Formats: sequence, C-alpha cells, structure tokens
Amino acid sequence: MLNKKKINIFALFILFFIGFSQAGFALTDTLGNSLNTYISKFPAKTNVYIYLESTNNKTVFKKNENKILSAASIIKIPVMIEVMEQVKEKKFKLLDKITLSEKDKVSGSGVLKSNKSGLKLTIYRLVYLMITESDNTATNMLINKVGMQAINIRMQKLGLTKTFLQLLIMDFKAASQGKDNYTSAYETAILLKKIYNNQIATPDLCQIMINILKKTKNNKAILKFLPSVPVAHKTGSLYNIYGDTGIIYTERPFILSIFVQGQTIEKSEKIIGDIAKISFEYLK
Repeated sequence: MLNKKKINIFALFILFFIGFSQAGFALTDTLGNSLNTYISKFPAKTNVYIYLESTNNKTVFKKNENKILSAASIIKIPVMIEVMEQVKEKKFKLLDKITLSEKDKVSGSGVLKSNKSGLKLTIYRLVYLMITESDNTATNMLINKVGMQAINIRMQKLGLTKTFLQLLIMDFKAASQGKDNYTSAYETAILLKKIYNNQIATPDLCQIMINILKKTKNNKAILKFLPSVPVAHKTGSLYNIYGDTGIIYTERPFILSIFVQGQTIEKSEKIIGDIAKISFEYLK
C-alpha cells in the first residue's frame, strides 16, 4: 500500500513537471507568435534583426540575429569593454586623465566638440560621455588610447566574429573607402550578457559599466513604452539603420538587441519600443 502511494505521488510529480515545462514552452511560443505577427505587418523594405534572451540562458526569440550590420554608436560598447579590460590589466586607471586637443574634436553627437582644447578629462568621464551622451569625440579619444586593433583582438578572444572596428567615428575618408564598424544583434546581446554575468574585466568594473549604461539619455526606443524599470542600454543610428540593445531589469531580467533597417528614425524607435513592450508583457 505504501509503495502504491509513493508511486502515485511520483506520478503526480511527473505530471506537474511536464505541465510546468509545457506551460513554459507555451509562454515562449506565445511570445514568438506575438512578435512574428507584429513583424509580419511591416512593409517589404523594412528589415528587423532581433536577439532576445532571458538572463537564465534560455533563448526566447531570435530573427536574423547573425546578420552583419553597421554598428553605428553601438560599437561604443566594445570600446568601453576594452577600456575596462586594460584597466584590469593595470595599463592605466579610470581616474587617469587625457587632454582634449583640437584634432580630437569631431562632429555629431556629444558635448566635447564644443569644449576648449586643453581640457583634462578622466578616462572614466570619457567612458561616461561616450555611453550616456554617445559623445563621438570621447569615443575617438578612447579608441586612440586603447588601440583599434586591441579592441578587435578582444572581440575575437570573446568569441565574436562579426563585431569589429575599421574606422574612427566620423572618419569620412575611411568611410568613402568602404570601411565601417560592424556587429550583429546576437553579438551585441552577448556582450551585454557577459557584462551582466561578470565575465568581462572584474565584477566591480562590470558594475561600473552597468551603472553607466543605465544612464543612457536616449530613451526613445527600448524604453519608449515601458513602465519605470531600469534598463542598461545603448542606442545607435547610421544611414538607414537604427539599433538599441539593453538589459531590461524586470523580476526576470532579459537582454534585448534590436536593429531596424529601412525606416525613419522615428518609425524605427516605435518598432523597437513596440517589440520591447510585447516582450516585457510576457517576461516581466
């Protein structure tokens, strides 16, 4: 009799486990169906590249995630990572200073282009401006500090094959020769995942990166329709492509990397915002 009771309890446990697992897959399938339905309504000229993964390593949704794309300002995440790796290697400290020169200044986003030459800025401040303001001058100063080749080698060591730099920001001469900076939705998400899991530099430096990413000022895409939740992210736009990649800190945090090609910035922001909201509703 006792054995029969044990068998019945075990059977109930198995049924519960199967039901729970099926419910989990149903959630993922439903999210996938919702996202595919939303994406299917886009005009033919619109291309969307997505990689979404919960931080417990379960892939939830992906579409065209391995396509090599122009990284725009999202390439600033690899630059930040290399800075932190070289800080770990004690090549310099975050509080070391670099002097702004006239030749450092480039057009586009950021405030440093308007500052007087001779201004001394800590490396931390340059990283902060590069991410939160997407400052192009700060970015180039950091690339020159750590070395473009060092950044590319670091990406290779991290197992990435589609993320690499070929030019400084706003280098129109190099751009006219067909050079660009590249990444993919998958690889940008992987970089954030490595930061989240303290797999880059040191845990303290990873936390510094997270804190800076949370202060990104452009909140018109992933954060567009979300409630007040912390998001550590970076946006980027160039030509006809717009991207936003971030860690969304719900009770079950997830990483979402999206690029939209073939739309205006405003429509791209709305598309990314809609996809983030759909994902949030299923994964919060």
